[in-house]
Amino acid sequence: MRSDVIQKSYYNCYIDVIHKSYSICYLDVIHKSNYNLYLDVIQKFNYNLNLDVIQKFNNHLHLDVIQKSDYNGYLDVIQKSNYNMRSDVRQKTYYNGYLDVIQKSNYNMSLDVIQRSYYNVYLDVIQKSNNNMHRDVILK
Repeated sequence: MRSDVIQKSYYNCYIDVIHKSYSICYLDVIHKSNYNLYLDVIQKFNYNLNLDVIQKFNNHLHLDVIQKSDYNGYLDVIQKSNYNMRSDVRQKTYYNGYLDVIQKSNYNMSLDVIQRSYYNVYLDVIQKSNNNMHRDVILK
């Protein structure tokens, strides 16, 4: 089936919703709201379990979230938050135990973390922190 919904409301705010649904389980949602803030959500879902979410929120901060998931266990998350700081997170995991994380945070310091783990117990970690100091850690 297919369903399309478009809604717009104006009263010191703006709301825009687009909804699409198909027999193949495809879902697309766009939501925008402005009342001293901005919200943008895009979500897509398919029968192959692929999920894509983009969210932006601005009220003295900014948030971006992108998440993808597949039937093979693949997960990808990118998150950015800015409120006198910045945070970046990327995570990937597979059914074979593969894990990859990259995180960056800046609030008078910088933090970088890269971690990889496999079912064969292989571990790789790179961490950098700068707040009047610098640290690098590599573990295998």
